[in-house]
Amino acid sequence: MKVGVVSLGCDKNRVDSEHIMALLISYGHIISQDVTKCDILFINTCAFIEKAKKEAIDTILEYAKYKGKHFKKMIVLGCLAQRYASEIFDELPEVDAFVGIRAYKNLDKIIDQVFQNKRIVDLNYAGELPHLRLITTPFHYAYLKIADGCNNNCSYCTIPKIRGKFTSGKTEDLVYEVKALGKTIKEIILIAQDTTLYGTDIYGETRLIDLIQMLSKIENIEWIRLMYCYPEHFSDELIGEINSNPKVVKYLDIPFQHASDEILRKMNRHSTNKSIGELINKLRRDIPDVAIRSTFMTGFPTETEKDFKTLLDFLKRFRLDNVGFFVYSNEEGTDASELMQVEEKDKVFRYNECYKLQQKIFFEKNKQYIGKTFKVLCDGSKNGRFYGRAYFQAPDVDTIVLFKDKENVKIGEFYNLKITQCFDYDLFGELVN
Repeated sequence: MKVGVVSLGCDKNRVDSEHIMALLISYGHIISQDVTKCDILFINTCAFIEKAKKEAIDTILEYAKYKGKHFKKMIVLGCLAQRYASEIFDELPEVDAFVGIRAYKNLDKIIDQVFQNKRIVDLNYAGELPHLRLITTPFHYAYLKIADGCNNNCSYCTIPKIRGKFTSGKTEDLVYEVKALGKTIKEIILIAQDTTLYGTDIYGETRLIDLIQMLSKIENIEWIRLMYCYPEHFSDELIGEINSNPKVVKYLDIPFQHASDEILRKMNRHSTNKSIGELINKLRRDIPDVAIRSTFMTGFPTETEKDFKTLLDFLKRFRLDNVGFFVYSNEEGTDASELMQVEEKDKVFRYNECYKLQQKIFFEKNKQYIGKTFKVLCDGSKNGRFYGRAYFQAPDVDTIVLFKDKENVKIGEFYNLKITQCFDYDLFGELVN
């Protein structure tokens, strides 16, 4: 059959969708480029926060308008199905099946059942997905999900309830997966709920360094980027590997979430303002020119003006390279939902204040790049210009470097660019020999 796949949510969900498409192809189905012209439509959903749940429901309802005209059946996958299938089964009669995150290997049977006009909910474990993927990123970089689930149990987070305990992939399987992606892949981006804990559940100790070293031996891989590193789990050995391994990008994504000790405690985080600051200083000392990205939450329950000022002071003091902010979302069933909530207008005001401050810091840091030359991976072109990323820029979440074509530039190749201009966010550079 012709199948269409719509993927919502984070890059970890994207990887699941890529595995699902490879699985469907192995069953003999054909992936349709046009998701409105197929026999069956799959929607892989997110349900991490209220905004993601709303996007998932809205997307389902939007595509439901085309059911019967452009496609015949609709199957909802992912976190929304895993967490809310029983609640929304009757409310969304347009959906023929809700399939949980552990049941994907049942999809061939489920397809047969829905074409017998049966409505299905399948949340049962059916085995691991194959290690082959149909990548949806540009051909020269890909994400590698090295683990699923989480053991950290942050008080605001629903991931452990949806995804279960932290579960690492086997090192040899992950290396095989990367090799199978093909020789056009230049950059591998390691992702998980907590990449720094990789291997502890199946090997009894962290094996992130081993994985990095094995991936480094793959000839076509030039950049290995680490995302979602928890601040509590950095070791001197890992820092040393990042510094000494030429293939590991000197870029770290570390979700600090807040800077107030009281808020961090209520979040059930295991770091403090002092320990976070010490880690940043250590990383900057031991990994010259390291770029540090983080995320912070505004409006967590009980957050006071004093707590918020502590966060602003932290941002001013440490001047991180890239920062994302998000407003606290009150999720049912979490410990944080039982605490005194902050008014929505205060959450949003604090969010905007953080962004204004960080934009100023970011522009000042951008100016420091002018006159310097960086190795840039060309990601594409638009409006007559090419664009790419230096080591301090991750795809989708960070900025880009714009440049003009003077020497037959090819997408997916590295070029040396001298930065000549900076804007509020993006940079502009010129090709150099």
